[in-house]
Amino acid sequence: MEQLTLEQESVITQNQMILQALQRGRRLTPLHMLNEFGSLRASARIYDLRRMGHAVQMRMVQVKGRKRVAEYYIENND
Repeated sequence: MEQLTLEQESVITQNQMILQALQRGRRLTPLHMLNEFGSLRASARIYDLRRMGHAVQMRMVQVKGRKRVAEYYIENND
């Protein structure tokens, strides 16, 4: 079995942490993902989660009067 590189392990860990936050009802912007999970490539992590079958949604939001940014979330259908 091939051993994972540190970069691959980091991506897996980031995906897991981001997924857990989204499943708890959090709404995350790329800045949240950078600050909290160390992810420099938020859209790539969301792409990974979607490829795994998770229904991650996105909407554009205004952040503190600045430009619009992507906000990712999972609809809670409870």
